[in-house]
Amino acid sequence: MTIQAIVNNVVKRLKLEKKLLTPDFYTEAFYKNTKKRVSYS
Repeated sequence: MTIQAIVNNVVKRLKLEKKLLTPDFYTEAFYKNTKKRVSYS
């Protein structure tokens, strides 16, 4: 997954959750998004 795809997913998530695009909300959504995709085996 590219950085641009991750950013797009994060922005979509913030819009769905009706949150403003602030650094704190962006960081929270970014970690939620990457947490789903990273597997520590």
